[in-house]
Amino acid sequence: MTEKWKTYAEELVKEFGGGPLSPDVEAALAEATRLAEGGAPAPQPLAPPAPTRIPKTSAIQTALVPVAELKDSPFQMRAEIDGDQLEELARSIAKTGLKIPITVREKGGEIQIACGHRRVQAFRRLQFNAQTEEERQRYSTIPAFVAKDLSDAAMAALGWIDNVLRSNLSPIEKALGLVRIKQLNGFTTAQEVSDLTAASLPKVRRLLRIANSPAVVQQGMAEGILVPIAPDLLEADERPDNEKTREVRRTLEPTDAIAFTRMHEGLVANAADKELAKKEADEQTAKAIRQALTANWSSRQIESFVGRVLGTVPKRKKTRLQKCFKVSKWKLVLDLRRAPALADEEKQALRRILEPVWNAIKDA
Repeated sequence: MTEKWKTYAEELVKEFGGGPLSPDVEAALAEATRLAEGGAPAPQPLAPPAPTRIPKTSAIQTALVPVAELKDSPFQMRAEIDGDQLEELARSIAKTGLKIPITVREKGGEIQIACGHRRVQAFRRLQFNAQTEEERQRYSTIPAFVAKDLSDAAMAALGWIDNVLRSNLSPIEKALGLVRIKQLNGFTTAQEVSDLTAASLPKVRRLLRIANSPAVVQQGMAEGILVPIAPDLLEADERPDNEKTREVRRTLEPTDAIAFTRMHEGLVANAADKELAKKEADEQTAKAIRQALTANWSSRQIESFVGRVLGTVPKRKKTRLQKCFKVSKWKLVLDLRRAPALADEEKQALRRILEPVWNAIKDA
């Protein structure tokens, strides 16, 4: 059959012009004949390896760098590392591995960290807490991009971006992300989400509750309100007036958002008219959130306010000393402001109390 197709191809060449059949064409005809006669497709040769991500001529290379040899950046701006966040990062690395290599440079015989101080600290913690030699060796080196010609200026800029300009997820974004993870994996408990993400169980529970909070509370977390900057702070700002920031945005913290969620739920549950309950609860909760953010209430003030609204915390009454003095077995409390108004019986009682004290110290 190959000869038949070859003859037909040669007739076409003769009719329309062209040179003899190339070896590629002849090979293609042979393969077509084999397939037509019921043969299996020939195995395809392996594709050539893709070019490396970083050319060998590049100033940046990837390597496994010994953790013990790493030095902090001379331009490191992070003074402290949050212990809870570091522990969570270490748990995540132990569970799923390091997702993004750190960035280092070689200078003066040292390997300095440009980006990734927290990741290095997490590796050091994992190595310190290792239970076996194999586990200890696993965290003795860390993947890194090695920038051999990174200047001081470029290193300082990288450190700024890594520490200051990095866009962190807001609490509501984290919360909605956990809900998505929970749904995609078919999880039914917060513990399952915690095990997968390496986030602490209390944090997962808090974020999942935030994700289910009413829209008015979520808005208070995501957008909040703008409040004017105090005049004394504006005066201390040395920038020209047209460059000064006049307002600052305040948003709800996760703990405060949960308190206002509880308030909203209570208002809905206690409303007489269920049809208007949600609308009224939205309005009251939004007003309370604006009031709290404007006055910059503490979490304790917010909890107290929510308790009073729901009737779960009695209003505190100011208490004062009812008598001029109060005495226990070893202690005397005296209100000097009320001493002039003492009755005769009170004066005599106070004298009997003070006489032993005076006798003990009068010769000093």
